[in-house]
Amino acid sequence: MRRQTAAAEELGHILDQCAKSVLRRDQAVSLQNLTERIMREVQHLEAIEAVASNKFKERRLTRGALSFAVGTLFAAIAGERDPLSRGARSIQPALGQRAPFGTVLVAVGKDGLPDDVKVVLLSRFARDSNRSESEISDIIRERGYLLIAPQIFAALVDKLESRVLDGSVSLPVSIGNIASELPGIMRSLRSTS
Repeated sequence: MRRQTAAAEELGHILDQCAKSVLRRDQAVSLQNLTERIMREVQHLEAIEAVASNKFKERRLTRGALSFAVGTLFAAIAGERDPLSRGARSIQPALGQRAPFGTVLVAVGKDGLPDDVKVVLLSRFARDSNRSESEISDIIRERGYLLIAPQIFAALVDKLESRVLDGSVSLPVSIGNIASELPGIMRSLRSTS
């Protein structure tokens, strides 16, 4: 009877360790899937931004050419001595237009990883609201989100995955824990580049 009790206790301990190992592996796979999904979305949005930037440049050149032609024509009709100079001056506002493009960030919300993660097209929000990217990022941060560059996010999740597998971290990971991990990750990325 004692042998059976000892064997049952030992088996219970082994089963508990196996269950913990399976849970850690499941959480690591969850983090891998999260990284893959987020990075696919980042690439997709970066491609959309590249197209939008090219269209903006085309429109800017078209407006510039049209402004030049109209300015030159009106100056010639008005009898100005140098209508081309007037056309050249009227092209400047159109060619001088600027808009932000290409800033895609990962936003981690109050519920942390893996459930509260979004990809944010910061440039588009700035363009659509006619604000700067820094104003938009401040608004997002005020709403409780932590903004992270995609490469830093991938390195963060990779580190967390290792720590999940060794049992030192378990999901979910709070936004506070994520924020405390970021300085070390950014230092290690800088030292490898």
